[in-house]
Amino acid sequence: MGLKISELNPTVFQTREHELPSMHDGGTVKLTVAQILDLIAKGDFISKFGASDVVFTPVGTISAGDVQAALAELDSEKFAKAGGTMAGPVNYANFAITNPAGKWLRGYLSPGFNLANNATDATNDIDFPAGQVASDETTPILMDHAAGTAQLDVVYGTGNGGRFSSAAISDGTWHCFVASNGSAVIRGFSKNLDPTTDSNYPAGYTHYRRVGSVIRSSGAILAFRQFGNRFMLTSSVTARSSTAAFADAVLAVTAPAGIRTRPILTNVVAASTSSVVQISLGDGDASATQIISQTTGNISAGSFNNTILVDCFYTNTSSQIRYFVTITGTALANTLNCTGWYDDRGING
Repeated sequence: MGLKISELNPTVFQTREHELPSMHDGGTVKLTVAQILDLIAKGDFISKFGASDVVFTPVGTISAGDVQAALAELDSEKFAKAGGTMAGPVNYANFAITNPAGKWLRGYLSPGFNLANNATDATNDIDFPAGQVASDETTPILMDHAAGTAQLDVVYGTGNGGRFSSAAISDGTWHCFVASNGSAVIRGFSKNLDPTTDSNYPAGYTHYRRVGSVIRSSGAILAFRQFGNRFMLTSSVTARSSTAAFADAVLAVTAPAGIRTRPILTNVVAASTSSVVQISLGDGDASATQIISQTTGNISAGSFNNTILVDCFYTNTSSQIRYFVTITGTALANTLNCTGWYDDRGING
Protein backbone atom coordinates (compact mmCIF):
# COMPACT_ATOMS: atom_id res chain seq x y z
CA MET A 1 0.00 0.00 0.00
CA GLY A 2 1.31 3.44 -0.91
CA LEU A 3 1.83 6.35 1.44
CA LYS A 4 -0.81 8.97 2.07
CA ILE A 5 0.13 12.57 1.22
CA SER A 6 -0.16 13.44 4.91
CA GLU A 7 2.48 10.82 5.68
CA LEU A 8 5.12 12.33 3.40
CA ASN A 9 7.92 14.42 4.84
CA PRO A 10 7.61 18.18 4.16
CA THR A 11 10.42 20.16 2.53
CA VAL A 12 11.76 23.65 3.07
CA PHE A 13 13.64 23.51 -0.24
CA GLN A 14 10.71 23.60 -2.62
CA THR A 15 11.64 24.08 -6.27
CA ARG A 16 9.96 24.29 -9.65
CA GLU A 17 11.40 20.83 -10.40
CA HIS A 18 9.33 19.00 -7.75
CA GLU A 19 6.96 16.49 -9.34
CA LEU A 20 3.29 15.71 -8.69
CA PRO A 21 0.99 12.99 -10.08
CA SER A 22 -1.69 14.05 -12.53
CA MET A 23 -4.56 12.13 -14.11
CA HIS A 24 -5.96 12.75 -17.60
CA ASP A 25 -8.16 10.52 -19.77
CA GLY A 26 -7.73 7.61 -17.36
CA GLY A 27 -3.96 7.73 -17.32
CA THR A 28 -1.60 8.98 -14.62
CA VAL A 29 1.40 11.09 -15.53
CA LYS A 30 3.81 13.34 -13.68
CA LEU A 31 3.85 17.13 -13.81
CA THR A 32 6.51 19.43 -12.45
CA VAL A 33 5.62 22.53 -10.43
CA ALA A 34 7.04 24.59 -13.31
CA GLN A 35 4.61 22.96 -15.77
CA ILE A 36 1.65 23.62 -13.47
CA LEU A 37 2.63 27.27 -13.03
CA ASP A 38 2.98 27.61 -16.79
CA LEU A 39 -0.55 26.26 -17.27
CA ILE A 40 -1.94 28.65 -14.64
CA ALA A 41 -0.19 31.66 -16.16
CA LYS A 42 -1.25 30.71 -19.69
CA GLY A 43 -4.87 30.08 -18.65
CA ASP A 44 -5.03 33.36 -16.73
CA PHE A 45 -3.65 35.29 -19.71
CA ILE A 46 -6.02 33.74 -22.20
CA SER A 47 -9.03 34.08 -19.86
CA LYS A 48 -8.42 37.82 -19.69
CA PHE A 49 -7.76 38.49 -23.36
CA GLY A 50 -9.14 35.47 -25.28
CA ALA A 51 -7.01 33.24 -27.49
CA SER A 52 -8.49 34.70 -30.66
CA ASP A 53 -7.62 38.24 -29.60
CA VAL A 54 -3.90 37.64 -29.27
CA VAL A 55 -1.80 37.44 -32.42
CA PHE A 56 1.91 36.66 -32.45
CA THR A 57 4.07 38.15 -35.21
CA PRO A 58 7.17 35.95 -35.43
CA VAL A 59 10.66 37.03 -36.43
CA GLY A 60 13.40 34.92 -37.96
CA THR A 61 12.82 31.18 -37.80
CA ILE A 62 10.03 31.21 -35.18
CA SER A 63 7.24 29.41 -36.96
CA ALA A 64 4.41 29.72 -34.43
CA GLY A 65 1.41 31.76 -35.44
CA ASP A 66 -0.11 32.17 -31.98
CA VAL A 67 1.13 32.77 -28.45
CA GLN A 68 0.39 29.28 -27.16
CA ALA A 69 2.50 27.55 -29.81
CA ALA A 70 5.21 30.19 -29.55
CA LEU A 71 5.72 29.48 -25.84
CA ALA A 72 7.42 26.21 -26.77
CA GLU A 73 9.98 28.09 -28.83
CA LEU A 74 10.75 30.88 -26.38
CA ASP A 75 13.28 28.72 -24.49
CA SER A 76 15.75 29.41 -27.27
CA GLU A 77 17.23 32.72 -28.35
CA LYS A 78 15.15 32.92 -31.49
CA PHE A 79 12.84 35.56 -30.05
CA ALA A 80 15.82 37.70 -29.03
CA LYS A 81 16.12 39.01 -32.56
CA ALA A 82 14.79 42.57 -32.85
CA GLY A 83 11.38 43.14 -34.35
CA GLY A 84 9.13 40.59 -32.68
CA THR A 85 5.80 42.06 -31.60
CA MET A 86 2.54 40.95 -30.01
CA ALA A 87 -0.78 42.72 -30.56
CA GLY A 88 -4.07 42.42 -28.75
CA PRO A 89 -6.36 44.51 -26.51
CA VAL A 90 -3.13 45.92 -25.07
CA ASN A 91 -0.49 46.73 -27.68
CA TYR A 92 3.12 45.79 -27.09
CA ALA A 93 6.28 46.98 -28.82
CA ASN A 94 9.33 45.20 -27.44
CA PHE A 95 7.22 44.62 -24.32
CA ALA A 96 6.61 48.37 -23.67
CA ILE A 97 2.93 49.25 -23.23
CA THR A 98 1.81 51.93 -25.68
CA ASN A 99 -1.32 54.09 -25.51
CA PRO A 100 -2.36 52.80 -22.07
CA ALA A 101 -5.77 53.67 -20.68
CA GLY A 102 -7.92 52.41 -17.84
CA LYS A 103 -8.80 52.81 -14.18
CA TRP A 104 -5.37 51.60 -13.08
CA LEU A 105 -3.91 54.91 -14.34
CA ARG A 106 -5.95 57.13 -12.01
CA GLY A 107 -3.85 59.72 -10.20
CA TYR A 108 -0.65 59.06 -12.12
CA LEU A 109 1.87 61.86 -12.64
CA SER A 110 5.31 60.99 -13.93
CA PRO A 111 8.15 61.67 -11.46
CA GLY A 112 9.61 65.15 -11.70
CA PHE A 113 6.51 66.77 -13.18
CA ASN A 114 7.23 70.11 -11.49
CA LEU A 115 5.99 73.53 -12.56
CA ALA A 116 8.25 76.60 -12.41
CA ASN A 117 8.15 80.36 -12.84
CA ASN A 118 9.41 81.23 -16.32
CA ALA A 119 12.84 82.90 -16.23
CA THR A 120 11.99 85.46 -18.94
CA ASP A 121 8.58 86.53 -17.60
CA ALA A 122 8.18 85.22 -14.06
CA THR A 123 5.34 87.69 -13.52
CA ASN A 124 2.96 85.97 -15.93
CA ASP A 125 4.40 82.74 -17.33
CA ILE A 126 4.71 79.18 -16.03
CA ASP A 127 6.95 76.47 -17.47
CA PHE A 128 5.35 73.02 -17.73
CA PRO A 129 7.76 70.05 -17.89
CA ALA A 130 7.74 67.07 -20.22
CA GLY A 131 6.03 64.05 -18.74
CA GLN A 132 3.05 61.76 -18.60
CA VAL A 133 -0.19 62.75 -16.90
CA ALA A 134 -3.29 60.62 -16.29
CA SER A 135 -6.51 62.48 -17.01
CA ASP A 136 -8.94 63.06 -14.13
CA GLU A 137 -11.90 60.87 -15.02
CA THR A 138 -13.37 57.46 -14.23
CA THR A 139 -11.48 55.76 -17.06
CA PRO A 140 -8.45 57.99 -17.64
CA ILE A 141 -6.07 58.17 -20.54
CA LEU A 142 -2.35 58.86 -20.30
CA MET A 143 -1.52 62.27 -21.77
CA ASP A 144 2.05 62.59 -23.06
CA HIS A 145 2.94 66.26 -22.47
CA ALA A 146 5.85 67.97 -24.20
CA ALA A 147 7.68 70.67 -22.23
CA GLY A 148 6.50 74.21 -22.89
CA THR A 149 5.51 77.58 -21.45
CA ALA A 150 2.01 78.90 -20.83
CA GLN A 151 1.36 82.65 -20.58
CA LEU A 152 -1.30 83.67 -18.09
CA ASP A 153 -1.51 87.18 -19.54
CA VAL A 154 -2.42 85.86 -23.02
CA VAL A 155 -5.62 84.01 -23.90
CA TYR A 156 -5.34 80.44 -25.16
CA GLY A 157 -5.02 80.15 -28.93
CA THR A 158 -2.61 83.04 -29.36
CA GLY A 159 1.05 81.98 -29.34
CA ASN A 160 1.85 80.45 -25.97
CA GLY A 161 -1.31 81.92 -24.46
CA GLY A 162 -2.63 79.75 -21.68
CA ARG A 163 -5.59 81.58 -20.15
CA PHE A 164 -8.68 79.52 -20.98
CA SER A 165 -10.95 82.39 -19.93
CA SER A 166 -11.43 85.33 -22.27
CA ALA A 167 -12.15 87.55 -19.24
CA ALA A 168 -9.48 90.01 -18.12
CA ILE A 169 -6.61 88.61 -16.08
CA SER A 170 -7.08 89.00 -12.32
CA ASP A 171 -5.44 88.16 -9.00
CA GLY A 172 -6.26 84.97 -7.14
CA THR A 173 -5.72 81.26 -7.63
CA TRP A 174 -5.06 79.95 -11.12
CA HIS A 175 -5.18 76.19 -11.58
CA CYS A 176 -2.70 74.71 -14.04
CA PHE A 177 -4.03 72.06 -16.43
CA VAL A 178 -2.81 69.53 -18.96
CA ALA A 179 -5.58 68.57 -21.40
CA SER A 180 -6.09 66.35 -24.44
CA ASN A 181 -8.60 65.55 -27.15
CA GLY A 182 -7.32 61.99 -27.32
CA SER A 183 -4.35 62.78 -29.55
CA ALA A 184 -3.08 66.36 -29.12
CA VAL A 185 -2.02 67.54 -25.65
CA ILE A 186 -2.18 71.17 -24.46
CA ARG A 187 -1.68 73.19 -21.26
CA GLY A 188 -3.30 76.23 -19.72
CA PHE A 189 -4.87 78.03 -16.76
CA SER A 190 -8.33 78.33 -15.27
CA LYS A 191 -9.85 79.69 -12.09
CA ASN A 192 -12.31 76.80 -12.30
CA LEU A 193 -11.59 73.22 -11.32
CA ASP A 194 -13.43 72.24 -14.51
CA PRO A 195 -11.67 74.21 -17.26
CA THR A 196 -14.15 73.08 -19.91
CA THR A 197 -16.59 75.67 -18.57
CA ASP A 198 -14.26 78.53 -19.56
CA SER A 199 -15.24 80.68 -22.52
CA ASN A 200 -11.97 80.13 -24.42
CA TYR A 201 -11.45 76.44 -23.70
CA PRO A 202 -10.95 74.51 -26.97
CA ALA A 203 -13.72 72.15 -28.09
CA GLY A 204 -13.10 68.43 -27.93
CA TYR A 205 -10.52 68.49 -25.14
CA THR A 206 -12.61 66.44 -22.74
CA HIS A 207 -9.62 64.85 -20.97
CA TYR A 208 -7.83 67.08 -18.46
CA ARG A 209 -5.93 67.06 -15.19
CA ARG A 210 -4.95 69.76 -12.70
CA VAL A 211 -1.21 69.42 -12.21
CA GLY A 212 -0.79 72.27 -9.72
CA SER A 213 -2.06 75.72 -8.79
CA VAL A 214 -0.36 79.11 -8.59
CA ILE A 215 -1.33 82.34 -6.86
CA ARG A 216 -1.35 85.74 -8.56
CA SER A 217 -1.07 88.62 -6.09
CA SER A 218 -0.63 92.34 -6.77
CA GLY A 219 -0.45 91.67 -10.50
CA ALA A 220 2.22 88.93 -10.42
CA ILE A 221 2.43 85.16 -9.93
CA LEU A 222 4.06 84.49 -6.57
CA ALA A 223 7.52 83.00 -7.03
CA PHE A 224 7.76 79.39 -5.88
CA ARG A 225 9.77 76.19 -6.10
CA GLN A 226 8.01 72.86 -6.57
CA PHE A 227 9.28 69.47 -5.45
CA GLY A 228 6.58 66.90 -6.17
CA ASN A 229 3.59 67.79 -4.01
CA ARG A 230 5.48 70.50 -2.10
CA PHE A 231 5.25 74.13 -3.24
CA MET A 232 7.62 76.48 -1.39
CA LEU A 233 7.21 80.24 -1.75
CA THR A 234 10.42 82.11 -2.44
CA SER A 235 9.29 84.79 0.04
CA SER A 236 6.98 84.02 2.95
CA VAL A 237 3.68 85.86 3.26
CA THR A 238 2.32 87.07 6.61
CA ALA A 239 -1.11 85.71 7.52
CA ARG A 240 -1.42 87.55 10.85
CA SER A 241 0.80 89.76 12.97
CA SER A 242 -0.73 90.85 16.27
CA THR A 243 0.02 90.79 19.99
CA ALA A 244 -3.66 90.36 20.78
CA ALA A 245 -5.43 87.10 21.51
CA PHE A 246 -7.45 85.48 18.72
CA ALA A 247 -10.73 83.70 19.35
CA ASP A 248 -11.20 80.25 17.86
CA ALA A 249 -12.16 81.03 14.25
CA VAL A 250 -11.02 80.61 10.65
CA LEU A 251 -8.02 82.54 9.36
CA ALA A 252 -6.99 82.95 5.73
CA VAL A 253 -3.48 81.82 4.75
CA THR A 254 -1.60 82.02 1.46
CA ALA A 255 -2.51 78.76 -0.28
CA PRO A 256 -4.54 77.94 -3.41
CA ALA A 257 -8.30 78.40 -3.19
CA GLY A 258 -10.82 75.92 -4.51
CA ILE A 259 -8.87 72.91 -3.20
CA ARG A 260 -7.76 71.64 0.19
CA THR A 261 -4.00 71.88 0.81
CA ARG A 262 -1.68 71.32 3.76
CA PRO A 263 -0.12 74.72 4.50
CA ILE A 264 3.49 75.16 5.63
CA LEU A 265 3.59 77.84 8.34
CA THR A 266 6.00 79.44 10.80
CA ASN A 267 5.02 81.28 13.96
CA VAL A 268 7.30 83.75 15.77
CA VAL A 269 6.55 85.01 19.28
CA ALA A 270 8.56 87.63 21.22
CA ALA A 271 7.88 88.97 24.74
CA SER A 272 8.96 91.88 26.94
CA THR A 273 8.08 90.07 30.16
CA SER A 274 7.82 86.41 31.01
CA SER A 275 4.81 85.26 29.01
CA VAL A 276 2.89 82.14 28.04
CA VAL A 277 1.47 81.98 24.51
CA GLN A 278 -0.69 79.09 23.40
CA ILE A 279 -1.47 78.64 19.71
CA SER A 280 -3.94 76.03 18.53
CA LEU A 281 -4.67 75.22 14.89
CA GLY A 282 -6.80 72.82 12.94
CA ASP A 283 -8.49 71.95 9.67
CA GLY A 284 -10.19 74.87 8.01
CA ASP A 285 -13.47 73.03 7.55
CA ALA A 286 -13.63 71.94 11.23
CA SER A 287 -16.04 73.60 13.65
CA ALA A 288 -13.25 74.24 16.17
CA THR A 289 -9.49 73.89 16.48
CA GLN A 290 -8.57 70.26 17.03
CA ILE A 291 -5.20 71.31 18.50
CA ILE A 292 -3.59 69.34 15.72
CA SER A 293 -0.63 71.67 16.15
CA GLN A 294 0.03 73.63 19.30
CA THR A 295 2.80 75.87 20.56
CA THR A 296 2.96 76.66 24.25
CA GLY A 297 5.87 78.85 25.24
CA ASN A 298 7.02 80.15 28.62
CA ILE A 299 8.98 82.97 27.02
CA SER A 300 11.56 84.93 29.01
CA ALA A 301 11.74 88.71 28.70
CA GLY A 302 13.49 89.84 25.54
CA SER A 303 13.56 86.39 23.95
CA PHE A 304 11.55 84.83 21.14
CA ASN A 305 10.12 81.47 20.16
CA ASN A 306 10.12 80.37 16.50
CA THR A 307 7.99 77.34 15.60
CA ILE A 308 7.65 75.67 12.19
CA LEU A 309 4.28 74.03 11.54
CA VAL A 310 4.45 71.61 8.61
CA ASP A 311 1.94 69.21 7.08
CA CYS A 312 -0.29 69.08 10.16
CA PHE A 313 -3.73 70.07 8.89
CA TYR A 314 -5.75 71.01 5.81
CA THR A 315 -7.18 74.28 4.61
CA ASN A 316 -10.78 74.54 3.50
CA THR A 317 -11.51 75.48 -0.10
CA SER A 318 -11.35 79.17 0.86
CA SER A 319 -7.66 78.85 1.90
CA GLN A 320 -8.54 79.07 5.60
CA ILE A 321 -7.40 77.19 8.70
CA ARG A 322 -8.74 77.21 12.26
CA TYR A 323 -6.65 79.44 14.52
CA PHE A 324 -6.80 80.15 18.26
CA VAL A 325 -4.38 82.24 20.36
CA THR A 326 -4.30 82.92 24.11
CA ILE A 327 -1.63 85.13 25.71
CA THR A 328 -0.72 85.46 29.35
CA GLY A 329 1.73 88.30 29.94
CA THR A 330 2.92 90.84 27.40
CA ALA A 331 3.86 89.79 23.90
CA LEU A 332 5.97 92.07 21.73
CA ALA A 333 5.17 90.11 18.58
CA ASN A 334 3.14 87.14 17.43
CA THR A 335 3.45 86.57 13.68
CA LEU A 336 2.12 83.71 11.58
CA ASN A 337 3.82 83.40 8.17
CA CYS A 338 2.95 81.22 5.18
CA THR A 339 5.96 79.67 3.45
CA GLY A 340 4.20 77.22 1.12
CA TRP A 341 1.84 74.27 0.94
CA TYR A 342 1.45 70.62 0.00
CA ASP A 343 -0.91 69.90 -2.90
CA ASP A 344 -1.86 66.30 -3.72
CA ARG A 345 -2.65 67.41 -7.31
CA GLY A 346 -5.54 64.97 -7.62
CA ILE A 347 -3.48 61.94 -6.59
CA ASN A 348 -5.71 61.30 -3.57
CA GLY A 349 -8.96 62.20 -5.34
